Amino acid sequence: MPADELIFAKILRKNGYATGHTGKWHMAKDHYAFPGPLDQGFDFTSDNGGMETSIKEVITSNTPIDRGKLSPKEGGVRVPFLVAGSGIPAGRESDVMVNGIDFYPTILSMSGIAKPDAKNLDGADLLPLLTGVADDPALVLDQHGKPRTEMVWHYPHVANPKLQSTLLSASALGSKNPSHQSPQPLAKHH
Repeated sequence: MPADELIFAKILRKNGYATGHTGKWHMAKDHYAFPGPLDQGFDFTSDNGGMETSIKEVITSNTPIDRGKLSPKEGGVRVPFLVAGSGIPAGRESDVMVNGIDFYPTILSMSGIAKPDAKNLDGADLLPLLTGVADDPALVLDQHGKPRTEMVWHYPHVANPKLQSTLLSASALGSKNPSHQSPQPLAKHH
């Protein structure tokens, strides 16, 4: 990532907040390099489900959802998401589809900071969902102000070409027990 990238830590700092780093540091100049002290990047959450197996052992069971890490099946894209903060009621659960890309606009909103004009944000502001009706997917809006109903995952490193690109619809996640629901593979686009 270029050092002049407008990351939200810089925006928060410009608005009087202190920032820090939590999680593993794994951004580097290329896929095979070790990260250096000037490389930027951080994790807030898992980017996919638990690793199911290694060569000789079962590591994680994602039951009742199908598959896990490195799979575009639901076990590979659905992870726990816990939030606490001012005005967010405790102890609520939601099956509304959210994504890690939603953190940037949500943290800006929670901090009372407007989105920078020069910044295009793919994620949605989750504050209306977090402080409103937790099971109302209409509170998660896309860039055009419409309820976000789909997400696409692309896994070019998955051995099975049928699972390399996946469209996940919000309706596939609507159940508290989605053990028999799976995302649908997308057709290859050339």
